[in-house]
Amino acid sequence: MSTETETRGTIGRALMIIAVLVVFCLGVALAFTNTEHVTVDLLVAEFSGPLIFWMVLELLVIVVVMVLISALRVTRLKRQIRRQSRQIKDQEAELKNLRNLPIHDV
Repeated sequence: MSTETETRGTIGRALMIIAVLVVFCLGVALAFTNTEHVTVDLLVAEFSGPLIFWMVLELLVIVVVMVLISALRVTRLKRQIRRQSRQIKDQEAELKNLRNLPIHDV
């Protein structure tokens, strides 16, 4: 049973390495085919550089923005988990107190 799991892990790792190599090769090919200079006009300033530089810069900006958005969401969810854990703990304490109350006949 464990050898089957080890085999799956090894195959998965090999596939991941192959996928990374393919993406890397595609990135290098993209870099070599997009070497022409372009000018980026930001209304207040103009920048000139190779197209691949601007493509990579755009990718990095998008990644940073997505990481920030994800971090905000994770923080909000963690805060919600803490609040709900506190509520559960309070409700368990209340239930325990109710179970310990003596029963009086009316």
